[in-house]
Amino acid sequence: MLGAGVVSSLGLFWTMRGWEQNEMDEHARDLAHEQVEKLQVSVLRSMEVLYSVASLHASEGRLARRQCHR
Repeated sequence: MLGAGVVSSLGLFWTMRGWEQNEMDEHARDLAHEQVEKLQVSVLRSMEVLYSVASLHASEGRLARRQCHR
């Protein structure tokens, strides 16, 4: 039969393991959320550039290379 010390140690081990797993899961969620936000900002910036070029093209018609560069 297992002693009280062994049972206590196993209980503490499983409790600590659960806490550590929860902490790692939370950290992974935070990192994923941060990366999603960065990607959204990048896509929005690219869309702004595309809309600007489309508006310029709509107002000017044909675009010269220097107009795009500007």
